[in-house]
Amino acid sequence: MKMTSLKQFILENEILDKDGRPEEVDEKRLVLPYEELAEIPQGIIEKYGNKTEVLDLSHNSIRELQFLIHFTNLTTLILDHNEITSESRFPFLPNLTTLWINSNKIMDLGSFIPKLSRSATNLRYLSIMKNPATPSSFGSGSFAQYAMYRYYVISYFSKLEHLDEQVVTSEEREESSKDRKSVV
Repeated sequence: MKMTSLKQFILENEILDKDGRPEEVDEKRLVLPYEELAEIPQGIIEKYGNKTEVLDLSHNSIRELQFLIHFTNLTTLILDHNEITSESRFPFLPNLTTLWINSNKIMDLGSFIPKLSRSATNLRYLSIMKNPATPSSFGSGSFAQYAMYRYYVISYFSKLEHLDEQVVTSEEREESSKDRKSVV
């Protein structure tokens, strides 16, 4: 079973296997990396919006996210290497459990994280590495900055199990409940 891509959509889903027979397309997985997209074509939204559970839009030019309101069953969203900023707004995505927004342009966690937490109330896996506002456990920022960053983010997501490359520990959960006003 193949995932749906922009090329496949353009070919009107006439995807053939090596023997020339029509191949079944997995409409639950929409994979559109490296398509130079600033937005999703309306035809794709209409055809796959309410079916898609996994959406990969990595390596595009996406900044505005309101089109996601049409992806009502979305559980996993991959937006690595796009134009997401602190001002970008996610619509309410109650089924979203996994979000990757690595290597974007998020400059202000104090603005971004509270908005995200209201839009994605069931996040379990969040990765926001390599953004200007995020310190790294392997390079930029001190250990104390990295710990404060993790506490801050964890404090907004009660169901978060994994942040960036690490599991959320019970110690971090406890520490994060003390004071969420500190922004890295």
